[in-house]
Amino acid sequence: REEEIQIATQRVVDPAVNALQGAGFSASGIVQHGDVAETLNSITVEKGASQIIVGRVSNDGFTKRIFGSSAQNLVMHADVPVTVVG
Repeated sequence: REEEIQIATQRVVDPAVNALQGAGFSASGIVQHGDVAETLNSITVEKGASQIIVGRVSNDGFTKRIFGSSAQNLVMHADVPVTVVG
């Protein structure tokens, strides 16, 4: 897992953070394993954030009907307001 985290950080997160910072935004990145909704909510509380903004991938299959989506779980259980873009 540590190698996966390092690769994801180098290939995805660092370039995105650098692009945002280059455009004048304050940005940081975190890569963690775990349940998406629980992990995002924990990071939000830990960092003292006031809102979560996430993207949604359309998935209307059988799995979503049984288990729901990460965005849906986050909206229902987050400690702060959640905005879903999609």
